[in-house]
Amino acid sequence: MLTDRQDSGIIETIKKTGIKGKLHIPPVQIDTSQLTIDWNHIDERNHDVTLKEAMSFIETADISISKWNGQFENYYSVSGAAFINLKTNEIRTAFKADEYDDYVKKMMEVLEAWKKK
Repeated sequence: MLTDRQDSGIIETIKKTGIKGKLHIPPVQIDTSQLTIDWNHIDERNHDVTLKEAMSFIETADISISKWNGQFENYYSVSGAAFINLKTNEIRTAFKADEYDDYVKKMMEVLEAWKKK
């Protein structure tokens, strides 16, 4: 995990974009082989994501964000996001990057610029 001295201000810069939660760079590691997926939740929202894609979003994530007092860990990659319920080991939802809201788009821009330094 980055410390304040190592991150060159990346954590604070991301927080200024409006992103909430505890940010982790690199993302919190998780054993994806133990995960299930909530197809109903994903299908209800027409996310059109396969299990393979959802897993790749986690495995290639640049950042994860802890939410709901640590119950959820949300993983963001350049390709998409997957939100994991850590209590149930379930991918609660997953979606492709073209569904990112403006806050996440800005966060990803900040991350990409920081990686190029």
